[in-house]
Amino acid sequence: MATGFNSTTELLPESSVCYSLDSPWSNSIFNHNNPLHSTLPLLLLQLTLIISLTGLLRLILRPLSQPAIISEILAGIILGPFVLGRYPQLKQKLFPPHAWTITRTLGIVGVLFHVFNEALRQDLKQVLNSGRKEVVIALSGYFCAHLSVFSLLYNGYLSHDINQMNFLDSLATVLALTTFPVLRPILSEFNLSTSELGRLSLTLSVINTLLGTVLSMVFSSIRHANKGEWQTGFYHFASHVALLILLFTLFRPLMLWFIKKTSEGRRMPSSFINFSMLAVMIAGLLSDMMGSLLKAPIWLAFMIPSGPPLASALMEKTDLLSRVVLVPFFFATNGQRFDPRVIQDWRAFWALQLIFVVGCTGKFLGTLLSALYYRMPFRDSLALAAAMSVKGIMELVIFTDWLHFKLLDAPKLASLELSILAVTAVSTPCLRILGRRRPRKWNSSNWRSITQSNPEAEFRLLVCILDQDDVLSILHLVNAYQATRKRRAQLFLLHLVDLIGRGIPVLIPHGKSELLPSSKPEKLNPIFSAFENLERKSGGCFVVHPFTSVSLYKAMHEDVYKVASENKVSLIIVPFPKEMIYSHSDVSDARQGRIVARKILEEAPCSVGVLVDCRSTLTKMNSGANFSYHIGLVFLGGPDDREALAYASLMVDKPGVSVTVLRCILDSHTEGFEVERVLDDQLIGAFRLNTLNRDGIVYRETFVKNVEDLVTSIRAMGTDFDLMMTGRHHEGHSEVVVALSTWSETEDLGVIGDYLSSSDFARNSISVLVVQQRTTLPTSVLHGNSASSRRNT
Repeated sequence: MATGFNSTTELLPESSVCYSLDSPWSNSIFNHNNPLHSTLPLLLLQLTLIISLTGLLRLILRPLSQPAIISEILAGIILGPFVLGRYPQLKQKLFPPHAWTITRTLGIVGVLFHVFNEALRQDLKQVLNSGRKEVVIALSGYFCAHLSVFSLLYNGYLSHDINQMNFLDSLATVLALTTFPVLRPILSEFNLSTSELGRLSLTLSVINTLLGTVLSMVFSSIRHANKGEWQTGFYHFASHVALLILLFTLFRPLMLWFIKKTSEGRRMPSSFINFSMLAVMIAGLLSDMMGSLLKAPIWLAFMIPSGPPLASALMEKTDLLSRVVLVPFFFATNGQRFDPRVIQDWRAFWALQLIFVVGCTGKFLGTLLSALYYRMPFRDSLALAAAMSVKGIMELVIFTDWLHFKLLDAPKLASLELSILAVTAVSTPCLRILGRRRPRKWNSSNWRSITQSNPEAEFRLLVCILDQDDVLSILHLVNAYQATRKRRAQLFLLHLVDLIGRGIPVLIPHGKSELLPSSKPEKLNPIFSAFENLERKSGGCFVVHPFTSVSLYKAMHEDVYKVASENKVSLIIVPFPKEMIYSHSDVSDARQGRIVARKILEEAPCSVGVLVDCRSTLTKMNSGANFSYHIGLVFLGGPDDREALAYASLMVDKPGVSVTVLRCILDSHTEGFEVERVLDDQLIGAFRLNTLNRDGIVYRETFVKNVEDLVTSIRAMGTDFDLMMTGRHHEGHSEVVVALSTWSETEDLGVIGDYLSSSDFARNSISVLVVQQRTTLPTSVLHGNSASSRRNT
């Protein structure tokens, strides 16, 4: 197998071409000059045509669940000799020989940087730590495909020119491997990259790619040896090994030094980025000199730690240019090679189709059966098998390379390209349908809330951290809980990290050894360190379980659900960025944080507390005898307000914590709210009884007739609080709530929560915790008055 791409590949019939030495840009049409006779206008026209045609085909094929790679290949074919090339004058104007070399070279450079960027997204450390399951599934698919292809050696379907060991062995390897530059864009396009299926399939594709690069080195050396070129075969293998050692011993330490010299949260210096981009071009040069173009850039990318600051900065600089501007030239030149009219031997054509079908079927069945062996659901196993069957740009690169090495000719190239189109066009709709996230199965017996929990039992709390700035306010809130050895707090800490600069989403549980003071300072996450200090100072009353979720913002809630469900937590605390409060933060980051909070509120398996952090009141962490925390709670009634009061009840025993409860009673309430009123009275009565004669506990009741009375009562509480609490929904007070909703800025906090976090209530910035209880149905399926009220708020 050859995974490289040689820049001297023959793309056109042998001919002599005279190149113009004129200026590459035109001399203006007003001087009777044809712009298409100059290179620059011609290249821009080619790029415009291929991008426009690709976009049009995507609009047409997207309803059929076809990925972008199908549109790109078809756009190149339409511009090639099979369609527009039938008109010689048009072909001569669009793709004249004098511009061919430049077009081809730009496409090759685009592929180089595209593959490099895709490799940057992969976390090699994670793949190397893969378990037996991932390795077995990857190898099962590979060997089953290989065995399936070689079983055709013993029948009469293969003609003599196809039944060649070198060609058949190389083709079997291509069919047996699924590379990440092909699979990751498809998964991302179908929003599957952050699912469990996406994570597993991406891991398998990286294993396949690593296996392919090793096998390509071995097979190429063996091919030279079989020709009697032992010395050439040895040099080929030894040079690649030496390059790999050089990258690991010299380049990787240098990249780690670059990252160490860049302060956290700062952008990577341009000099470091420029050097890294120069290294990519040097790696491509060395790799091409050794017989292939793509091995060294892939290895180089694997030496760079994924994610910020370096990998994400490199992708930001090169990804758009390579994928949008340069790679389309590759598809344009690829289309110029495709012409089914050159196929004369139809027996050989059908033999190649049979090989392709048998090889992909073997890959499909090997992946499916091994996944079922590990007890994956049948539907997920089918989706995984479909994902591992897709083909795309890497196969086109390999087949073009084979054209140069005379391993195949133009008719075979056309046959194989048709096979790529057919297999991918069938596999991707199956992948999208089977891999689509199914509705979550709601089981009310698994939902948890504070009001349903035993107050004397341990308290299980999940804290989500989006940014290091969230730590201080959440530490204050968590530390306000009175944890004892009999009533411990199991604190599950989930650091949510954006997937930028990475390809494989991952949920990482961290062991205690990673948080010990003996750990190296540069490896100690300051977020985890802060909560580890809380555990140490509490004498074990707080037990911290740290996790890191690396995922897209729109899919982070999946990991939150998983950790909350598996660990049976009663409450999730999630920060809520608010642009007008975080005046110095990036607006787009704040919006993404709000998306995370909104997703968690929709389907969380337990209660959720949304914390609006107004950091101007929290300058430092106070603890011990100096701990002071003033809480104000607005109680209108309903499940969410009762959950907020239940959480406040867990904090009243903490020395230094004071709680002021304001209960607003509406003169008239909505029909059917009598049961809720009884439950409210019971919880309020229990709270007052448990806090009787305790210092710092204040309870007030007020009757409200309209929204003006409600606002006046809340303002009368004052603003001398560290935290204001309330429920998110207040269905029983729909008239007042609807009237107040006209002033709301965001529905995520509810009407009262939005008012408390606004500058209209407190200009000295009081932090606000809005609590939502997981009740009998998720928010998205509530009906009747409740649903109507929630939509309004």
